[in-house]
Amino acid sequence: MQDDRVDAAYENGHENMKRKLLSGNYQRVKAISLAICLLQGAIVVSYLLGVDERLRHIKYIGMKSLYIGLVLLLFIFDRLMKDREKNEDHLRHFILIGYVNVIVIWSVISTFFAQTITSDISIYILVVFGLAATVRMRPRASAVVYGLGYAVFFFGMPYFQDKPSYLLSHRMNGLILNVIAFMISWMFYRYSVRDVQQREIILERNRELLYLSQHDGLTGLYNHSTIHLKLQKLVEDSRRRGTVLTVAMLDIDAFKHINDTYGHQYGDQMIKALATELKDFFIPKVSVGRYGGDEFLLIGRNMTAEVLNTQLMTFQQQTTVAFSYGIASFEAHSVIQLIDEADRNMYKCKVEKRLALSREATPSEIFVP
Repeated sequence: MQDDRVDAAYENGHENMKRKLLSGNYQRVKAISLAICLLQGAIVVSYLLGVDERLRHIKYIGMKSLYIGLVLLLFIFDRLMKDREKNEDHLRHFILIGYVNVIVIWSVISTFFAQTITSDISIYILVVFGLAATVRMRPRASAVVYGLGYAVFFFGMPYFQDKPSYLLSHRMNGLILNVIAFMISWMFYRYSVRDVQQREIILERNRELLYLSQHDGLTGLYNHSTIHLKLQKLVEDSRRRGTVLTVAMLDIDAFKHINDTYGHQYGDQMIKALATELKDFFIPKVSVGRYGGDEFLLIGRNMTAEVLNTQLMTFQQQTTVAFSYGIASFEAHSVIQLIDEADRNMYKCKVEKRLALSREATPSEIFVP
């Protein structure tokens, strides 16, 4: 069951997952590159201060060129990865993989130069394992990166290492190194994908719980506590800024009689129908919430009572559910006073409507399914 949820999250959030992996890879590759630049700079300085004239001339020139080239590549890479307007995620992904490949080849060339001083391949080992442990590449991409790097290492080493025993050892060690690096990279990639998927599931559950805590289960509108809290914030804002705020309270006509006659299920259908029509007509200009039972609260921010009344009259002509409403404008009232005034006006409207209705009217004529 858990695996099914993980697989579903992967399918639904694949693009989001790739974006998160790309962002993390960018930061890690940048950190590794800065560390390599510092290490290479220290090596160049040691060559410059060395007593061996050969190191201070021929090899030093090569190492210096590598150092300058890496710094320039890091600068270009950083600029390309930050430019999200021109470079989309898939292009930035290829840029990152290409740059990682360049770092691997750079480490191979640095290892070639180092053969003059020592016979080990420490630079190559450090870079490859550092990338394998930090950069989350897909298996195919990591196979290309490590495979191409090893190809350059395998065919280029004879030009810098003329001892057959050392050459054979380097080639074998390089092969083992790349196989292990690929396995580490593959393992960390799977772990990272799994981690992102689990996080997406948790975030989705949190979003669902937040939605359920703020919205009414029957209508999908704001529930009582949420719409009341929203009204409190808007009242405080209106009091501070002196802006216009109008509320309207409405409920379904003869709802108790309809509920008793046709049943609660029919009453719920009426509430859902009115809620859907309120949502389609007023949101997002007006905040709408189910205040309780068949009562709904509307909040018109920066909207006068005349404007809201006009909209409600227009809506009343279009809706399939008969309702009564009352309007109140904020004038230094408290939230409770504002709601009470709207409720009293709604009750007056309801009484006037009852007096005007014909005695022959039946509840079934109030609601058209």
